[in-house]
Amino acid sequence: MKKFIAEKFDLLKVITVGMLFIAAIILFHTALSSANVWVKFGTFFVLYLAAGYETIIGAFKEFREEPFNEEFLMLVASIGAFALSEFAEAVAIMLFFAVGELFEDYAEEKSEKAIEDLYGMISDVATVVIGNELKSVDVKDINVGDVLLVRSGEKCAVDGVVTEGESFVDTSMITGESVPKRICVGDKVRSGFVVSGAPVKIRAEKRAEDSSAAKIIELIKDAEEKKAKSEKFITKFAKVYTPVVIALALIVAFLPLAFGGSIFVWGARGINLLIISCPCALVVSVPIAFFAGVGKAFENGVIVKGSSVMERASRVKTYAFDKTGTLTKGEFKVLGVYPEDKREDLLQIAASVERYSSHPIASAIVSAYRGEIVAVDNVEEIAGNGLIGVLNGEKVCVGNKRLMDAQGVDTKDLIGEGTLVYVFSKDLVGLIVIGDESKENSRDLIKELKAEKKRVVMLTGDNAASAGSFARSLGIDEYKGAMLPEDKAKAITEYKTDGLVCFVGDGINDSPVLAAADLSVAMGSGSDIAAECADVVICGDDPYKVRKLNKISRSTMRVVYGNIVCSIAAKLAIFACSVFLPVPMWAAVFADVGVMILATLNSFRLSLKKNF
Repeated sequence: MKKFIAEKFDLLKVITVGMLFIAAIILFHTALSSANVWVKFGTFFVLYLAAGYETIIGAFKEFREEPFNEEFLMLVASIGAFALSEFAEAVAIMLFFAVGELFEDYAEEKSEKAIEDLYGMISDVATVVIGNELKSVDVKDINVGDVLLVRSGEKCAVDGVVTEGESFVDTSMITGESVPKRICVGDKVRSGFVVSGAPVKIRAEKRAEDSSAAKIIELIKDAEEKKAKSEKFITKFAKVYTPVVIALALIVAFLPLAFGGSIFVWGARGINLLIISCPCALVVSVPIAFFAGVGKAFENGVIVKGSSVMERASRVKTYAFDKTGTLTKGEFKVLGVYPEDKREDLLQIAASVERYSSHPIASAIVSAYRGEIVAVDNVEEIAGNGLIGVLNGEKVCVGNKRLMDAQGVDTKDLIGEGTLVYVFSKDLVGLIVIGDESKENSRDLIKELKAEKKRVVMLTGDNAASAGSFARSLGIDEYKGAMLPEDKAKAITEYKTDGLVCFVGDGINDSPVLAAADLSVAMGSGSDIAAECADVVICGDDPYKVRKLNKISRSTMRVVYGNIVCSIAAKLAIFACSVFLPVPMWAAVFADVGVMILATLNSFRLSLKKNF
């Protein structure tokens, strides 16, 4: 009971003071209607202090740093009401303001709880397999290489790879996907995945502080600190707006006195202006709208690094996509080797060199070769081109046509369609044709973006023929092939003349392009460097989440601008009425608090929306 009272003290206080306030009004209008003015003053003053002592203290505490804060406005307005013998109105000012503060606190608590819920993705303890024994350890003590046992219903404590067992995992905390995913030996898992079948053993590939869940929490927390232009505008607006309002209120209260006006009439109207013009509806509702939008994006597997990013996402005109690993599965296969009679020799050289690369194409070549790998020295990877090394004292090259041209290798007799990897050794020149499949939702993503009148382009390092064939299969009209990272960055700069440009990529080679774009999106299945550079990180590898980001960002900005326009319009309307009509002070307070509550409820509407 004590805990309940402590947690709900402010609510119980407002309810109690509210009931006593209503009772006092009834009594002083009925049985105690003839009571002495000091009795009325004393009664309402006690209720005034009970309802607003925190507001009064806050006004004085913050006055030095921010003299024209909302608490100060309420204090000035309520003192003015007492001076005009409007005792009940003075209490109403503080009581309704306290109701508004309660609502604001609830909104902030809900936002903070959303952050706290993220910590549910991280396990506190894990079970480490040591020989034939199982030991429960703190996740902070897990080292790379440790083998963990994860039972049904438990979360994976770190990122790792399955070493034993088959099961299913719920990935919704990390990727937003609701359908369980089957895992078996060799499959990678991320921290935050929940095992929902048989127990599995995983080998830790990262420490807990470097895991996917930890990075997601860090990104979301950083996002809170990054304000959008409209959010910053509201903060600056309030600092200028408040002193202007006080000046207008003083003019309304005292200027008519020079023409014979009543201080009781015009003083009350000046106080009403102070109350009505309090900017708390904007100051509270706009940040909450952005937080709700960022939270909704996260629910859908999209990490947005701040409200400023959300704002830019709503204004994108051009979407530029990388191909491999972004629009395609990145699951490459060797489709052919030419000349065919040299297949084994070409694959041996290529696999021996490509094993030094982490690129999906390299993995496909290494997987296709079943023979003996030979030693290659001084291997150097040239970004966007391929690799060069030394085999038996002779230079070997494995890569695209640009690499071969740079090395003076003649490839004119080698023709193919698809992703082409050329192989050069002392007396041997050949071609390996690699194929890749588009992801399931890539075509729907392109179709819907084009339906929204967005410009869609594809930028890839593949040769022009391969790029064109793939682009046409997805309905992409604009594409550029054979592009180096610097070529992509240059193309992004050119596209900016038509408006904001979003680039979506996944690899380490995409980092310069991500940095050049107005809005950068990295697929979470790609490299850590790309994710660090990007404004938005897609959890998992579903490109359709780019479309969800488009929808959520536009919905968020509609709510933000709706709050700004409607709040200002409502206040201006009530403002005008209070100057020319005898609006009661309690009605002015109710109008101000009501606008704030409606604007905040409108912000929460984003959290309730299910389908994006």
